[in-house]
Amino acid sequence: MTNPYPVLHLEHAWQLAYEWVCQRRCHYPANADIWHLRFHWPALSRRLLASVLAGNYRMSPMQVVGKHAIWSAQDALVLKWVALLCAP
Repeated sequence: MTNPYPVLHLEHAWQLAYEWVCQRRCHYPANADIWHLRFHWPALSRRLLASVLAGNYRMSPMQVVGKHAIWSAQDALVLKWVALLCAP
């Protein structure tokens, strides 16, 4: 029987988390931080992952938009990555 939750390689999970956050926030306004992350992704990707793996990454305060509080794009990416790696 095959495992329905295969173990993901760290970098593969990182790319899946990036694609997820981009898809979830594709309709955000032009001044949202997701567009900064997408524009600078080639330069940020390795540096950000290295920071997370080294234990140096720190979450930023949540942003309040209307009645909702949301994570920054980078924080959402990191949280999704952790969730992908923790899946059973």
